[in-house]
Amino acid sequence: MFGLFASTQRKATDAAIEGARPYIALLQDVAGPGIPSGFWEDRYVVGFFQFTTAFFAKHVTQGKASGATLGFATADALTALSNRNGRAIMSRAADLTFAKDPEHARGADDAAALIYYAFGFLKDEDRHPLVKKALGGSKTTDRILISTLMLRESLFAEVERIKAEGAV
Repeated sequence: MFGLFASTQRKATDAAIEGARPYIALLQDVAGPGIPSGFWEDRYVVGFFQFTTAFFAKHVTQGKASGATLGFATADALTALSNRNGRAIMSRAADLTFAKDPEHARGADDAAALIYYAFGFLKDEDRHPLVKKALGGSKTTDRILISTLMLRESLFAEVERIKAEGAV
C-alpha cells in the first residue's frame, strides 16, 4: 500500500520539476546569470511556483496526488528547483495563502493563466488581462509567441523588479 503512495508522490514530484524547470532555465538565460538574490523569498515568486509545481504534479497523476502526497511532491520539487529547503518554501506559501496575500495570489493567478493558456483551456482567453497585456494590441495568433509574451509580462517582469530592489 505504501508503495502506491510513494510511486504517486515520485511521479508527481518528477512532473512538478520537469514542468517548472523550463521557467527557471529561461530566467537564468534571460535575467541571468543565475537567479537574483531574494528570488525564492519573494511572495509573487512563491505563489507562481507553488501553483506551477502543484499543477504539473496533479496533472500527471490525473488528480491522484492530493493532500499530503501533493504537499510533499511540491516541496520536494521546490527543493530541487531552488536548491533550498522546499518544505520551508511551502510552509511560507501556506502562510501566504491563508493570509490571502495579494502578491502571492497574483503570482499563482499569473502561473494559472500562463499554464492554462499554453494547455488551451484558459476561459475567455481573448479577454484575460495577462493575454491582453502580452499582446499589446498585436493580432498574432501564435500560441507559443503569446505564451512567451505572457511569461515576459508576468514572471520576467517580477524578476526585473526583484533585481532592481536588490540594487537599491
